[in-house]
Amino acid sequence: MFLLAPTSQALAANGDLSIVAVTFDPIQPIVGFPAKIIVKGKYTGSSALTINLGVDNVAFSHVDFQPEVSSLSGSSVQPSVANPLISGGTFDFTIVGRFTSAGEKNLVFKIDGVNNLVESNENNNLFNQKINVLKAG
Repeated sequence: MFLLAPTSQALAANGDLSIVAVTFDPIQPIVGFPAKIIVKGKYTGSSALTINLGVDNVAFSHVDFQPEVSSLSGSSVQPSVANPLISGGTFDFTIVGRFTSAGEKNLVFKIDGVNNLVESNENNNLFNQKINVLKAG
């Protein structure tokens, strides 16, 4: 399982994180070649998110994808008091790696993968996405 996570838990005042889309770069991954999985997240709430919990981890596990250490991996935002994520704000969480086999894959992602942020709706954190991985050559 690939996931980045802080260790504390906090309550979002009527806040919620969800995944709105998952895209791939390249659009059609090839076995053994570098690929980026871009998870588009969204925050909604009665007030801005001012703590860096939840947006900085997406749980994802698949036997046919090998994550790699990369400076491109992780969240595009780090909410804080000085840099809040407003309600309706979106962000990207990127996972870099390589697929190890070809064929159609059903991938499952979970935002706030370790439940560090107590949300108003914990039932909308999962997102399913299918992708067809091509054989090399």
